[in-house]
Amino acid sequence: MEIIDALVLGLVQGLTEFIPVSSSGHLVILDAFTPIRSEFDFDVLINIGTLVALILYFRLTIGEIITHITRERDYKLLRNIILSTIPAVIVGGLWSGYLENIRVGEVTIAMLLFVGLIMVILPKIKLPEQYSKTSDLPYIRAIWIGCAQAIALIPGTSRSGATIIAGRLAGFSYKRAAEYSFIIAIPVLFGAIMRTLLTMEGQTFVLNNLTPLILGNIVAFASSYFAINFMIGYLQNKGLAIFGWYRIALALMLILVIIVK
Repeated sequence: MEIIDALVLGLVQGLTEFIPVSSSGHLVILDAFTPIRSEFDFDVLINIGTLVALILYFRLTIGEIITHITRERDYKLLRNIILSTIPAVIVGGLWSGYLENIRVGEVTIAMLLFVGLIMVILPKIKLPEQYSKTSDLPYIRAIWIGCAQAIALIPGTSRSGATIIAGRLAGFSYKRAAEYSFIIAIPVLFGAIMRTLLTMEGQTFVLNNLTPLILGNIVAFASSYFAINFMIGYLQNKGLAIFGWYRIALALMLILVIIVK
């Protein structure tokens, strides 16, 4: 794999994994409309940098979870994280082969438009902020957010976008929904990375592309950390509308490109 491709893909993955404009959608767009080429194994393994950024940013929260479990025997937050992870694990396990083969086309464009419209409309609806702590979330609503995370495996959806929307509908503020969205990404990303590394194809890819992977992950780490910090700060006082308009504009542009081609 070319190093310049790895650097660009690392930057795109790091930014769009947490800024809700669809990382998978942008990666397949790059693959379809630019000389930059990616592979599924790289798309997964570039998340090592993303995962490290998440763990570093939420290290205090992770410490609190461990403290609640070991000292207070409080498993509520851990329970919610597990329940929000299970649907994505099931869907990823059953349909990952099909989802890998989706490229720019009707599905990606439709999801960019659909989720974008929800982001634009949602701030206009008055929703109560019922839960100030992620551990207060009822288990059924944790499952609801998990289902949104599973749907986000479809390119063009945006995992962070879908789970922030679901979290807001479940009773979180936008900021709290983003925090929960990013925390539940940790087990999902870890599972996807390990699933790839434990295959012969994944191990061969690492050995043949070690330098691009290392450099790409360094860029993904830096851009991911920036994106997480930006989103937490931005959503403290604002909603998702601006990202929704971006998604709609991108989808319309893709439609025009496909028509011209």
